Amino acid sequence: MMEQQFQYYAFISYKREDEKWAKWLQDRLRWYKLPSKLCRQITRLPKKVWPVFRDNTDLDSGRLEENIRHELERSHYLIVICSPEAARSPWVGKEVKYFATLHGADKIIPFVVSGIPYSNDIETECIHEQIKAISQEELLAINVREEGIGSFAMKKKRAFIRVVARLLDIKFNTLWQPYERILRIRKWSTGIGVVFILIRFIHLVGLLPD
Repeated sequence: MMEQQFQYYAFISYKREDEKWAKWLQDRLRWYKLPSKLCRQITRLPKKVWPVFRDNTDLDSGRLEENIRHELERSHYLIVICSPEAARSPWVGKEVKYFATLHGADKIIPFVVSGIPYSNDIETECIHEQIKAISQEELLAINVREEGIGSFAMKKKRAFIRVVARLLDIKFNTLWQPYERILRIRKWSTGIGVVFILIRFIHLVGLLPD
């Protein structure tokens, strides 16, 4: 269970150009529920990783920088949506720096949506200088486009589960294997449904007169 002093599991830091990614991640976290069997096996795990803070939805438009600091103080993790645009954002840098002074670099999760991490090229670099400054070693980033093989939709699913695993401090496969089983069951059920409809259609057509 999340430590009592934190109101949020995570604070999502992002540049406005990446708002769709921040919203996608927040929405997925809002509706995701951990497998009941896993929660029984590991009793410290919560049923949900919620709430998660994103300033555009959770703060009134007129509120100031000190309010953002207050929300950072109440967040257990900082998820940084990383892109070349975010890497050049002074505001993202401020959020990273302030959070790191409070909670440390190990509670920061870089979530790469575009660009090349640690390329040191102004056009492609997606890791903010403040992230580099707070740790002597490269922070382990979750890169959506490098999440295994398969479709981009599957890569997004894997990246999302990897975020949840980091937030709960458990191994990726502990969460991914039951999630993958659910995906297979859904795919199988859909296939069975299509076959059933096809059989019914053929049967009905066969009953029609010429």
